[in-house]
Amino acid sequence: MQTYGMPQGRCQFGVVTGDITPPVGIYSRMWGAAAHDRAESVHRPALATAVAFGPVDGDGIAGAHLIVALDMCVLGRDELQPMLAAIEQQSGIGDVSVVCSHTHGVGLMGPDRHDKPGGDLIAPHVERITAVVGELAQSAREAMQPVTVCYAAGHCDLARTRDYFDQDAGEHVCGFDPTGSPDDTVMVAKVHGDGGEVVATVVNYACHPTTLAWDSRALSPDYVGAMRETVQARYPAPCLFLQGASGDLGPRDGFVGDPAVADRNGHWLGYAALTALESTLPPQHELSYAGGVASGTTIGVWKTSELPTDRQRKVAAFGGRRWTFDAPYRDGMPSRAEAEAALARSLDDEGRAGSDEERHERRAMVERATRLLSRVAALPDGARFPLQLHAWTVGEAVWLMVQGEPYHWLQTELRRRLAPRPLLLSTIAADWGASYLPPENLYDKGIYQESIAVLAPGTLEALVDHVSQQLAALA
Repeated sequence: MQTYGMPQGRCQFGVVTGDITPPVGIYSRMWGAAAHDRAESVHRPALATAVAFGPVDGDGIAGAHLIVALDMCVLGRDELQPMLAAIEQQSGIGDVSVVCSHTHGVGLMGPDRHDKPGGDLIAPHVERITAVVGELAQSAREAMQPVTVCYAAGHCDLARTRDYFDQDAGEHVCGFDPTGSPDDTVMVAKVHGDGGEVVATVVNYACHPTTLAWDSRALSPDYVGAMRETVQARYPAPCLFLQGASGDLGPRDGFVGDPAVADRNGHWLGYAALTALESTLPPQHELSYAGGVASGTTIGVWKTSELPTDRQRKVAAFGGRRWTFDAPYRDGMPSRAEAEAALARSLDDEGRAGSDEERHERRAMVERATRLLSRVAALPDGARFPLQLHAWTVGEAVWLMVQGEPYHWLQTELRRRLAPRPLLLSTIAADWGASYLPPENLYDKGIYQESIAVLAPGTLEALVDHVSQQLAALA
């Protein structure tokens, strides 16, 4: 008998959300080109989503794992470690992956911002986030129940490549490149309780949340907020967003100050996600060919039927592991002393600026130098960087968390190698230390992402080979 099935998984699953919107007035100057320092309003709330999951025959804590997804840009080690400690203390679960949506609409929360206007609000806010995620983790563990996860893939052309070559200026700029070939894949999951109700949805898409830029003075999850609300209007349950490999991808319509554009981008992705979510089959069912029926022509009839025993075993498979990939640093990385000296020079230049235009430009250079110092200061000592990875098999799909900001080739190539198994891939996992991972052939081209990359050429390609081997063994 011919059958047709869509990928599914069985596990224990609990999900809760909480509000982590920063206070108005907090330092939020994310962009070097910004003329303001403090946030003046809230566009949409920033959320934290905690998901506890484990084998379907587990008893809660035993074998349980946690994903905590935050509407933040990136985390440094100083912010991450207290969060991990709070999560483990309150939930009893030590296997945790913290990921960020990468919204650029809530600012940076590192200690190097505390002395800025509104920076006095950063530390209390990070403390509040730490308390919230600890409570959410505990609640997610307590909410765990047997579920069936139904996977599907869709498409959305919101994201475009963003390494545009400006012919007039003779240089690459970071912005919409109409000649590029982006990955438009939207991976979704619909999580059903055993009563058939939808208890959560998952949307995995790769696109920098950079709709709102220097002209926006509002705190915002960017397009992610409207996307979630669009999905939740159809499925009133928590929607977990996982940011894909978007190192070279951003929205076609971006770098603006109008929140309506961010909402439109969110609706754009939300409708694409709903199309994929609507395509899933009923949980624990597949289609079976039932034969022909005589009509104006002979009609081939397919009917839903329960999964056979051998498929049920595959759907209930569960496993996970955490490990690191030791990647070499690139040659010529500045030392911390050199980065500090560069920042001092930039601050001195800013202080000697004359016109408003000159002051604005030099202020942007100070921001670049500040980020260089933050990036260098956070790197572990030694010749190699321990890039963090976290993976699970949840039934017939693989979930993968990757540190840093790899180019989208990471996910397209891994999905090609894993096919037909679905891959949900989230980046901006753990602290940001790995920075960008561009392909080897883009080094020394003057592209922004390559210019600030800390890992050696060829790291992305080596990472794909390594992860492919590890996922094959896990599966």
